[in-house]
Amino acid sequence: MKKENRHINYMKDIQKNLLNVLDYATQYEKLLHKEQEGKQIDKRQLELEMRGIERSFEIAGEAANRVSIDIQEKYPNIAWHAMTKLRNVISYEYDGIREKVLLDTAKEDIPSTLLTGMDKR
Repeated sequence: MKKENRHINYMKDIQKNLLNVLDYATQYEKLLHKEQEGKQIDKRQLELEMRGIERSFEIAGEAANRVSIDIQEKYPNIAWHAMTKLRNVISYEYDGIREKVLLDTAKEDIPSTLLTGMDKR
């Protein structure tokens, strides 16, 4: 596979996994809302949604780390370093991860990352 194609695949992986984060975060928040309404929820499902958020952030961060500096410079509005840093925090400092931080990142940062033109290839 050509080097340029590899980077395109990494960017597709980033996009796919950031979209996955949004899906997992939506489901997580729906479950939390039900619980706050006093409804019974499956706590295991809540945990699985959070694990999906974490894993998808890890994969996106690892893919971002593999994108060459040349390609990163073509897309300066994408938070390459932040994605890689979040991946490292999730992977190596997992006891310091707060669910609220991941949810806030999903809601506030992912939409702008996806709108930077990453999918305009």
